[in-house]
Amino acid sequence: MRLKALFCWVVALYLVTAMGCAKARPGKVILFVGDGMGLAQREAARVAGFGPAGRLAMDQLEQISLVTTYSASGYTTDSAAGATAWSAGCKTNNRFLAMSPDSTAVRTILEYARDAGYSTGLVTTTTLTHATPAAFAAHISDRGAEAQIAEQMLATGPDVMLGGGRSFWMPKSQTGSKREDERDLRAEARSAGYEVVQSAGELSRLDLSRPRRLLGLFAEGHLPYRYDWQDEQVPELAALTRTALELLDHNERGFFLMVEGGRIDHACHNNDANRAVWEAIAFDQAVAEGIQYARRWNDTLVIVVADHETGGMSVGTGCYSGFAQIPRQGAFPEHGVQLDSLLCISWTTKSHSAIPVIAGALGPGSGHFRGLVDNTALFPVMMETLGLRP
Repeated sequence: MRLKALFCWVVALYLVTAMGCAKARPGKVILFVGDGMGLAQREAARVAGFGPAGRLAMDQLEQISLVTTYSASGYTTDSAAGATAWSAGCKTNNRFLAMSPDSTAVRTILEYARDAGYSTGLVTTTTLTHATPAAFAAHISDRGAEAQIAEQMLATGPDVMLGGGRSFWMPKSQTGSKREDERDLRAEARSAGYEVVQSAGELSRLDLSRPRRLLGLFAEGHLPYRYDWQDEQVPELAALTRTALELLDHNERGFFLMVEGGRIDHACHNNDANRAVWEAIAFDQAVAEGIQYARRWNDTLVIVVADHETGGMSVGTGCYSGFAQIPRQGAFPEHGVQLDSLLCISWTTKSHSAIPVIAGALGPGSGHFRGLVDNTALFPVMMETLGLRP
């Protein structure tokens, strides 16, 4: 009996210790979203940036799925419903953010992670209050209500928020504001413990060696297309990603980070091949930062996915011989080169399409990315990686 009791005590101690160790294991998820980035956009960026035999950083992700993207209200999704599928694991109507089709608020992975003691972050090249980042930190049935979304995002309180959209955080009396009241959400953010920066210079001077909450608003609207850069005070998406990772990494518990290359979609809406390709390459450079971080620690799930394809883009249409010679400036094609003719790019629409998109992954949980899955399937995988339950 004594031996049996001792055995049971040892087993119990082992289980408690094992459970404790499992609970203490960092859970880290980096979700990269190439808004509007279908397979054709990826292929155009790969060939334009690295040649026919070249590879993007995101091509290192060996676990791959095809992902269906339909929303609750239609065969073709918008970014709001698409992002809600990841953030909350449910289908909803187009234009709805983290709300069910009956307008009930649904809890997001960012909110679960925050309440469990994880650090959280949102990074984008669009306005912070645009559909994709907003779906993780706001609950509203109209994605266009960006001033109200800014209020909700500040109340939700991600530790790091970096992007554009300063006009929705400024009081009505200030030039460029798009608010209908005199609330200065930047001042409110400072009162809530955020450091607020508005240029690449301010960002570069930050001391990232200690934890801090950070709000970066680098343009009144969306960040400018990488192709059109004239102001060096606009930070690269890769630099924003690196900053977010350095800050979130201070939390030993772990973190959830969403990084969006949001202007791929905008360029594709305009059937603008040059800007779409440059945005996709800049997005891939941000993905490289995430992959480098994940390979250093081996405890991080990295996912690269699109919410939908935009433009019905095709590459190499009717080009049956030869290879385009594309002069480059580093990873980017030389400025002014007409990629649409060199890569024989054509378009079928200026709207979204409903074709499945690609999701690639590496790290813990990446084995789930096989075959054809629905966009809602990403939510439970990310939750499991963080050790969270709905």
